Amino acid sequence: MTQPAQRPAGRRRQGLRRNIGILGNFAFGYADVAEGIYFTLGLVVIYAGAAATYAYLFATTAYILTALCYAELASSYHQAGGAFVYARRAFGRNIAFLAAWALLLDYVVTTAISSLAAIGYLGYFFPQLNAPLLIGGATAAAILFLMSLNILGIGESAKFSYFLVLFNLAGM
Repeated sequence: MTQPAQRPAGRRRQGLRRNIGILGNFAFGYADVAEGIYFTLGLVVIYAGAAATYAYLFATTAYILTALCYAELASSYHQAGGAFVYARRAFGRNIAFLAAWALLLDYVVTTAISSLAAIGYLGYFFPQLNAPLLIGGATAAAILFLMSLNILGIGESAKFSYFLVLFNLAGM
């Protein structure tokens, strides 16, 4: 059995930092919920009909309870890593690995759907975006923009979320 490589003297271990704060957490949570309403409203009304209000109240309750759980876990475990850290502590490394990959898949699918929906809304203001090739290209461009933002770091992503939240609240 081989021994793990030793870190050279004077080099710090790289890792994740907890540095977006309460406003960043709020902006990410608000942006996630608010954008979901925009592309689900039509479907919820079609399938729930008059009970759409109750469906949204139920979903809001689930979101609030989830947020409270994450707040409790974040205050209990002073380590970056989110759901992976929490699942690892509760269920072990294998389940945490599955939870992290499921969450990553959720992020990929949500990013694609949200980008497509955003381009659909922009097509109302810019009708030329409604051409099939432009829809795909603009959606891909939106995904690449969001990917680039994530590569830059959590701080830049938080700033963009602040902007989206302010834009959304200004429209109300």
